[in-house]
Amino acid sequence: MKETGETGMSDPAAALEAIRRSIRSAQDPEFEWLRTAFVPWAHVQVPVRRARVALVTTGGVYLGNDFHEPFDPGQPWGDPGFREFPWVVEAEDLKVAHPYYDDRHAVRDPNVVFPVERLRELADMGVVGGPAPFHYSVMGHLPRPARFLAETLPALVERLRRAQAGAVVVVAVSPLCHQTAALIARGVEAAGIPTVCLGVEPAVWTAVQPPRAVWVRHPVGAPLGQPGNAAKQQQVLRDTLDALETMAERGSLWELPYRWTGDV
Repeated sequence: MKETGETGMSDPAAALEAIRRSIRSAQDPEFEWLRTAFVPWAHVQVPVRRARVALVTTGGVYLGNDFHEPFDPGQPWGDPGFREFPWVVEAEDLKVAHPYYDDRHAVRDPNVVFPVERLRELADMGVVGGPAPFHYSVMGHLPRPARFLAETLPALVERLRRAQAGAVVVVAVSPLCHQTAALIARGVEAAGIPTVCLGVEPAVWTAVQPPRAVWVRHPVGAPLGQPGNAAKQQQVLRDTLDALETMAERGSLWELPYRWTGDV
């Protein structure tokens, strides 16, 4: 892993502006990034190998078979709610409702945006203490996240606290999901739980800083890698958790050494 600098992103300012213009053109003509100077920081109190690890995805994942209502992308500024999953949930029971990224890979293998099965494998290997009893999903394309910040995030943080999560991995999927992931991580860290964000659009995190983040050169919609490639997904998640323990400065942003192979 390497710390992201000028060599890690070709032109972060241009990428950030391109995303901003796209959101303004398609949905919210007044959209601006939520920039704040202070970055909360929760020290790692329990080693990952002994911690309960929770997952939060911004990929709009929900339980099928009428267990969950799908996320509603028709709401003016996005659906601000969340969905809760037991740690034993199987990927085959998961569906996706998020129109702001190409969901082909996530439909084939939800672990590319919500690695619940990979986390259980790491627990079986002794890499983590175990999965937290519940994991969570939001639809992270929220151009005006005021309601999410006022209502959803406090409820989500309280559930993570009650579950005694010792670490939280927040997976960012669409470009704007990276802002939402950073906001989630900030709220969770302010409550004393260490987090790490994983995504593919590091330029967003130069503006809206999460406490800790890693990124990988994978396409939007598949931050953990190719569908069905369990070994790579597992390694990406393992390296993400290693970064959580290793990072020593708030706002750290590292690149993971993986590339996409084959057709996107």
